Amino acid sequence: MRILIIEDSIEDADLEVRALRMSGLEFEWRRVASFTELEDALAGGEWDAVISDVRLPGLSVGVALPLIRSYDPELPVVIVSGTIGEASAVAAMKAGVQDYVLKGDGLARLAPALEREVEDAGHRRRLSRERRLRRSSERELRRLAAIVESSAEAIFSLSIDGMVESWNRGAEKVFGHPEAGIIGAPAQVLVPGDRLAEFGEWLAHIAEGQSVEHQESQWQRRDGSLIHVSVTMSPIFGEDESQVVGASVVARDITYRLETESKLRFLADHDVLTNLFNRRRFERELEREVKLIHRFGGEGAVLVLDIDNFKAINDSLGHRAGDEVISRVAQIVRDSLREVDIVARLGGDEFAVYIPDGSAVEVASRLVGAVNGTVMVFGDRSVRASVSVGVAPVDGRQVTDEELMIRADLAMYEAKESGRDKFAVYRAESGNAERATEGLRLSERIRTALKEDRLRVFAQPILDRRLNRVSQYELLIRMDGADGGIVQPEDFLPTADRFGLAAEIDRWMIGRAIAILSDRSLLGPEGSVQVNLSARSMVDPGLCDLIEEALDREGVDPWRLVLEVTETNVIDNMEQARRFATRLASFGCRFALDDFGAGFGSFYYLKHLPFEYLKIDGAFVRQLPANRTDQHMVEAIINLAHRLGKRTIAECVEDNETIDLLCSFGIDYIQGYHVGRPHPAEEITPLPRGRFGETG
Repeated sequence: MRILIIEDSIEDADLEVRALRMSGLEFEWRRVASFTELEDALAGGEWDAVISDVRLPGLSVGVALPLIRSYDPELPVVIVSGTIGEASAVAAMKAGVQDYVLKGDGLARLAPALEREVEDAGHRRRLSRERRLRRSSERELRRLAAIVESSAEAIFSLSIDGMVESWNRGAEKVFGHPEAGIIGAPAQVLVPGDRLAEFGEWLAHIAEGQSVEHQESQWQRRDGSLIHVSVTMSPIFGEDESQVVGASVVARDITYRLETESKLRFLADHDVLTNLFNRRRFERELEREVKLIHRFGGEGAVLVLDIDNFKAINDSLGHRAGDEVISRVAQIVRDSLREVDIVARLGGDEFAVYIPDGSAVEVASRLVGAVNGTVMVFGDRSVRASVSVGVAPVDGRQVTDEELMIRADLAMYEAKESGRDKFAVYRAESGNAERATEGLRLSERIRTALKEDRLRVFAQPILDRRLNRVSQYELLIRMDGADGGIVQPEDFLPTADRFGLAAEIDRWMIGRAIAILSDRSLLGPEGSVQVNLSARSMVDPGLCDLIEEALDREGVDPWRLVLEVTETNVIDNMEQARRFATRLASFGCRFALDDFGAGFGSFYYLKHLPFEYLKIDGAFVRQLPANRTDQHMVEAIINLAHRLGKRTIAECVEDNETIDLLCSFGIDYIQGYHVGRPHPAEEITPLPRGRFGETG
């Protein structure tokens, strides 16, 4: 027992301690004689009882008691006094003192009084704790009941014989049965006939005291429609915890989730616009078919189809018309093939077909004829579609699936060069073999460069015309050559795109861009960079995650990353591209439209994507001082951009005369050899402080 003694007289305190010890009580004690000492003692530990003089100067019972109760409402207080009268004793008891003992002979009562009051205090604490626990349990039960009732999941209970005993609002919503109509009904009304055996097995598990967790099944609504559910059932035990008296059931409607997963699996392998296989799935199927031929023999061929003059259709009639042409051609191709043939849209206006026998030439001729007879009307304009087809048969040697694709591609271009609207068959003696081999070699060099970090980043400065200083850089990619030189992007990026490596290069480049932005020794805290994105990356939602995570991880302001989209790139799915750009723009990144003015697509992209910068196509800038048409075009583009709240960048600027003209038109930024040639990114010099290009 720990006793706190409030007493200014050491002698009196000793008397009280001796009286307690003579009674055989074991205890620890501490004497306090002031308010501060009392407060320190209460704050410093737990006490079992307090002995107090009734009239201690500055620390009477009336002063000490409120402080004691603030620390422990149940701590017993016993007064020891030689002069307390009956009236004072009654007043003290009413104030909260438990007992009083007179000094002198009365100290013999002190130990029994303390033991009794400490025991009573323990009893009061237990009762108080039980009341708190009961109130807490009641609140928790009400809270749980409210949670169950408001849950969107179906939560209900069953008796041991499978009758519904409780039913929440979620269950009513999921299954359509009102509570009044389902209580007392057998749970089998929720289970279709072909699932009753399964449900019976679950009830058997419950009867044995076992749970059934996260089992997926099909149950039925009140109207008879079927839904997919994830079911968890737990046994309910009786009071003796040994007998199962029922079951609790949680059923989650997972119909939407399963449908979404099915759609995602479909989208992973299919083109959104045409519902044909996409490039990835086709390459997987082709690899499998080629391996079968190598192992067991047989014939087969790859066809690559390209819609003739598709860019002209896109530029003159718009992307909506272009999409309709692609969809119609896809339908014709699909309808012209057998079930055993494999057809895919590779991207843009290009398709591929695998023919698993020797009929490829016949099929190619049929496809050319079927598409040729198709006329599509758009308003007062009509389009006669045609395709050029390249055929690459699987020959006797161990040709790879990649070689087949290159051969078919080269044969398709041969068909185009021969006048379009026809097919051509790949033949090694035609001179295309060397081109096919070189394409494969270059694709392997690109893969090796990505794997071994042999790509290089160059930076070209962009001048802020209003501030008359460099405010940002465009980052450009290069590749180490086999001879130790530098390979220019135009010499390897088309092959990278052809072999599906463009998106991987974009990811590499964006990673390097963010690393440059995070290096204060290069750009400082305010400089920004522009990075080109391929059309494939614009429909890659995973790239959004990569960019956001990398910017957060490196602590880079998203405002400093400008993603550049080239107008001449054909984006396969504008809606996906719009979601991609809108998400990153909301995150803080900015977008630039490159080669603006090169085609009708410029205005279509400008309408659907959140561009902040328009980069005027260099074809309008190179001869600007000498060409009045170019001058009118550039001035009109700048005026249009400003009216739309966009800023303009002129590329390919090579002399002062061009700069003077551009400034007179109101250009915002200038880029070209006259400002600075591309140089290795590590040679970037820190930019002046201040957020550039925000001068209005």
